[in-house]
Amino acid sequence: MPDPNDMRSVILDFPQQFVRGLEAARAVELAGPFDAAVVCGMGGSAMAAAEHLQALATARGSQTAVWVHRSYDLPKGLTGRVLVIASSYSGNTEETISAYQAAKKRGCTTVAITSGGKLAELARADHSNLVELKTKDIPPRLAVGEINTAMLMVLAQAGVIASAEEELRQLATWLKPDTYETESEELARELKGKIPVVYASDQWKVTARSWKAALNENAKTPAFWNHFPEIDHNELAGFSRSIGHIPHELAAKYLNVILLKDPEEEPRMAKRIEATQKILREHDIPLHEVTIDGSTPLAKIFSTIVRGQLVSYYLALEYGIDPTPIEIVEQLKSRLAEQ
Repeated sequence: MPDPNDMRSVILDFPQQFVRGLEAARAVELAGPFDAAVVCGMGGSAMAAAEHLQALATARGSQTAVWVHRSYDLPKGLTGRVLVIASSYSGNTEETISAYQAAKKRGCTTVAITSGGKLAELARADHSNLVELKTKDIPPRLAVGEINTAMLMVLAQAGVIASAEEELRQLATWLKPDTYETESEELARELKGKIPVVYASDQWKVTARSWKAALNENAKTPAFWNHFPEIDHNELAGFSRSIGHIPHELAAKYLNVILLKDPEEEPRMAKRIEATQKILREHDIPLHEVTIDGSTPLAKIFSTIVRGQLVSYYLALEYGIDPTPIEIVEQLKSRLAEQ
């Protein structure tokens, strides 16, 4: 098999990242309260729990505004005492370093979450809070368990959210990636030769985005994502079937919709998703349903992300390619550095 870096073992080890993330962030001490908390990162370093933070903070009664920032510098309009978490597995992400430096200039309280690189160097030089990740030398996209666990720990220690430590420890024993391997291999065979389009409800849109990114990076294939109910107000129209309509013929031939469905979906959303699913099938669009697993929000998020990693891993093997390197992204970084 074309897996010289043994990515499969890294994916199967995913649950242990929760334990390592808890330990990595335990020593951070922050004096709140804060008026705003900004999570800065790109790709996997801002994935998973980070995108669920606003809802998590609101549900647990936080008075702190939580932002997820995926670009250079900092969002406009920040006021008062601001906590900035700069998250970059490699420590060399250009946009995240820019955000960290902007935070220091503004006088924000900063926490760097990284495995090393320039970000770690800057944090040490500034005597800033540094969470040094314990999982080393793996693709950043596979470190989302530890990164986001550390992030949740930091936010709890800052008083932004209630502690999720017990839930994460339970998740480390409950989540068993190998139980998803058979279904993942089967779906990968279905996806071979297709362009995946991943849908989920607004509540679980982070999982659809994560699947899309994993398919891009591991299987080296174009993939797209969106979420309900927004899909039904525009994207659904693109699947319309009419006589001699070439775009529909191409969609029916080359796309495969993956629908991530929560059995406990809010009733109105469940009704909408079911109706959309029937329409797509009536219009001859290939569709595969994946039932979201888990009894808590974090369990649902992380178990679904792991399944996306497995599907994309096995799709890479179907294509006979090594899932680990992402040469085209490294090529872009080299060109930017030259400029």
